[in-house]
Amino acid sequence: MYSIVRATDFILSWLCIPIMGILAFLVLATTFLRYLFGITIIEMEETVCILFCATTFFGMALGIREKSHIAIPTFTESLAPPARRAFRILSMLGIIAVAAAVCWTSIQWIARIGGTNSLSLQIPCGYYYFMVPLSIALVVFYSILDIVAQFVPVPEADKGYVADAELADFDSVGAAEGASRTAPPAGDVR
Repeated sequence: MYSIVRATDFILSWLCIPIMGILAFLVLATTFLRYLFGITIIEMEETVCILFCATTFFGMALGIREKSHIAIPTFTESLAPPARRAFRILSMLGIIAVAAAVCWTSIQWIARIGGTNSLSLQIPCGYYYFMVPLSIALVVFYSILDIVAQFVPVPEADKGYVADAELADFDSVGAAEGASRTAPPAGDVR
């Protein structure tokens, strides 16, 4: 099971990185072309919309896996560990229920209008609408994994990138200053 989790983490992380890079490039290119030359390339605009949706939907799954989704832990941190675990499981079950409803609705939606070609790219919309049920399946997978992690050890997410908080562990040369480094003491200005 761990190899499936690791492979899914790796593929999803490395899928999102080039999508973000291409999205950033296209946004800059379309802005540059529009405001400096008055040129609007409709195909690029549609591609930007598709990539933006892809980052949103696949990023949602990554947020669940990396536990970086929006949460207000004030209430749950005050609970005893067994109650905190129960609340976490109930939260994940709620996410699974909503995800199942979205998946069911999106499949019906794709069946109805998925054969319609997009306006500028002339690609059947169902091809890129499919990212909705695919990303929802990943959300369900990671939510179930989170529930399993309440009872047995599950490997940490393989992010495929270095988070900002982890960058603090490296000096200007790039050598690690130590894995146990904590925040500087109060009053220490760096």
